[in-house]
Amino acid sequence: GVVINPATPLNCLDYIMDEISLVMIMAINPGIVGHGLIPGSLQKIKDLKNKLQHKPDMLIEVDGGVTFDSSVDLLKSGANMLVCGSSTIFKEEYKVGYKVRELKSLIDSQLF
Repeated sequence: GVVINPATPLNCLDYIMDEISLVMIMAINPGIVGHGLIPGSLQKIKDLKNKLQHKPDMLIEVDGGVTFDSSVDLLKSGANMLVCGSSTIFKEEYKVGYKVRELKSLIDSQLF
C-alpha cells in the first residue's frame, strides 16, 4: 500500500496502481495530532474511488480527523477503513466496547 498526504495529487498513483492493494489518504497533515479533518479530503476520497473503478477490491483507508461526526461522511465518500488514533472515540474515559457498538450503529443507520 501507499500513503497520500493532503497535498499529494492522486495522479502520483498512475504508475504504481497495478502494484498496490491499499491507498491510505491522510486527512490531516502528518504530525499534527488531534487536528480536524481537512474538508477537501472527502472529495479526494470520492475522486480516488472514481479512479479505482477498474480495481473494485482496492482498499481506501483514511487516517486523521476520524471522529463519530466524520466517520459516516468518510465511509459514504468511499473509504473502507478508518484509523481512529487520538480521536475521542477511544479516549480512556469512554468504554471502548460501547463506543465501537455506538459507532457501528451510527454507520449502519446512515449507510444501509
